[in-house]
Amino acid sequence: MRMKKSQFLFGLFFMMMLTFSLSSLFGQQRSRAEIAWDWIYNAKALVIDVRTPEEFNSGHLDMAINIPLDTIEKRITAIVPNKTASIVLYCRSGNRSGQAYNILKSLGYTRIHNGGGYTELLQARPKK
Repeated sequence: MRMKKSQFLFGLFFMMMLTFSLSSLFGQQRSRAEIAWDWIYNAKALVIDVRTPEEFNSGHLDMAINIPLDTIEKRITAIVPNKTASIVLYCRSGNRSGQAYNILKSLGYTRIHNGGGYTELLQARPKK
């Protein structure tokens, strides 16, 4: 009995999805905050807090600079002219940093990561 091409492709797709699902269940998925810490420590990423100055002043990561979301599009090229620089963005929940991610991407930045929320990053910070 010969297998049709569509049956083969469906079977291949099914096996790939099963492999992905099993690796998600049993493998170690890294959170966006854990990835952010890798970038911060290993890639020496610039850390940008896109919250308001008031939020920033109430607590922030030591290495972070504050560029509020509503000013990032106008200010980023003066602060980070190198569009291949590693940049980690964060805010309160990950929403504004996601918006900032899209802004930087549209401006041509290529090594950007949404680290999520401030509390999320604090909880994922590696113990040294």
